[in-house]
Amino acid sequence: MPINSSVFLGIDSDYKSALNELKALLQIQQHSLETLDITIKLILERSEMDLSRAIELAIKFTGETSGTLYSKLDPNKIGEYARALDVGVNYGITIMTRYMGWTHEKAEEILKKLVYDYPSHGYVIDIDELQALGLPVDKIEDKEELFPHVMKLRDMLLENRETVIELIAKENGEDLNNKNNNKEERDLALQLS
Repeated sequence: MPINSSVFLGIDSDYKSALNELKALLQIQQHSLETLDITIKLILERSEMDLSRAIELAIKFTGETSGTLYSKLDPNKIGEYARALDVGVNYGITIMTRYMGWTHEKAEEILKKLVYDYPSHGYVIDIDELQALGLPVDKIEDKEELFPHVMKLRDMLLENRETVIELIAKENGEDLNNKNNNKEERDLALQLS
């Protein structure tokens, strides 16, 4: 699964991907450039205006039409989200260089792909794609042998509130780390998510 920093939106809210606002900004930028290109081309094709005047008018038109879209974005939130994504990249680089012996450049390239190039955190990356990214993979032949280890790790994560990893149920938003939940409830919530 891709690496994706999430930000908490508030007590009555949920977690949100930090990529959402950043991708919105990138879409508006792309739209603005396309609008500028098309507008210049149309002005030149439909008038006898010189290039510099056509560019001037196209910039004004694009600014006015795209300005409405840009006004919907909160620059502070975009900065916060971009920072959260950078923290994810830098943390991953530290892990890859320190524990896997990768060069900084190789780790940075792979981490940027994992953070920015996949559509969502839930996007499944299969074994072939992991290998194409240069990540070490082992195919698990005996899944039954692995299951107790995964469950033990999951239980450790659920009981340790000090961890930076937090498991969250997707269906009802219930915090799986809540100490009031018993083990059966947590198991059911994990199966549902």
